[in-house]
Amino acid sequence: MKHYIAICNTPYQLMIAVKLKNSIYASDNITLLLSDHMRNHTILAENTKKANIFFDVFPITTKKLLHTGKKQKWSLVLSKKNCAYYFQQFFPTDKNYDGLLFANTDYVNTLIYQSLTNKSKDFSISMFEDGLSTYSNQYPMRFKEYENFDFLRKKSVYIYKLIKRIYVLNPDMMEWRPSFPVSTIDTLNTNDIDCLNKCFCVDVDKIQKQYNRQVIFFEESYFAENIPVDDAKIVQHISNIVGKENILVKMHPRSPRNRFEPLGYETNNSIEIPWEIIALNIDISSKILVTIGSAAALVSLTSLYPKKTIMLFTCKEFKNNTILPYESLEHFCKYSKTPITTFHSIDEITL
Repeated sequence: MKHYIAICNTPYQLMIAVKLKNSIYASDNITLLLSDHMRNHTILAENTKKANIFFDVFPITTKKLLHTGKKQKWSLVLSKKNCAYYFQQFFPTDKNYDGLLFANTDYVNTLIYQSLTNKSKDFSISMFEDGLSTYSNQYPMRFKEYENFDFLRKKSVYIYKLIKRIYVLNPDMMEWRPSFPVSTIDTLNTNDIDCLNKCFCVDVDKIQKQYNRQVIFFEESYFAENIPVDDAKIVQHISNIVGKENILVKMHPRSPRNRFEPLGYETNNSIEIPWEIIALNIDISSKILVTIGSAAALVSLTSLYPKKTIMLFTCKEFKNNTILPYESLEHFCKYSKTPITTFHSIDEITL
């Protein structure tokens, strides 16, 4: 039996980590690190530990590390003593670990790698997917940041040259081809969902009742980031077709205020449970999901529910406002296992 460290910065990454523990790493121990990039990460860590999925679970503070200056960053990277000192306040860095699993391409992974003072001889480094961004051809560009540091490429701390493989749900959807092997993860099953519901303390009956609407519109981060996108116009057009009573607007977690409720639309009451977890607990086979370009809306169907139906709303007028490149969204539509309908203007939308 081997013992691995896994790092999660998002709820979606936790979903994949649970899947990996229940399948590929079922006979191994995994110590899970949940970072403060997630809302209420300390509570989530407590609940995940109680679920008894992983060998151990620890909340860690890494967000502030990403805001340090370049000089301070790399001096810390090159100091094993400093790395161990920082991370040992969160989890035991002196255990005999056999490998590291992570999804994000940031230098925190390097720091954690440096902090492990008793790595096994055959220590392995693997990545796992972080949703649609992992499939995008923008993803390998993130490695370029580290290639700018010549002194790192000559040292073992440049962990991105040590990656053994990457785990993804849909390898056929990848726009890029990594230099290391790609391994396929099976779709989440009932056991995985039960585990995740314990981690996120999901009230399944409440979720199913709240999302019992024909159409779910995804508010995205535009309003929170002061990007002028008239998404309310889209909701209004749809309500003229199906009626307001048949629409639920799923609020974005960072939205500063509810703009849709005063307009007479039902919205979700809680933003604590991410959509990816909600999608696992409701029957979406008869629903229509409407989005400008929400990766969460798309990945929940293309990767987790390959036989369900989605309407991906990719109007040309919003082309420059999608989080993922518009070309990547078109690529995902083409290779998706789920039928996806796209429209190029609001007036064209039919249900």
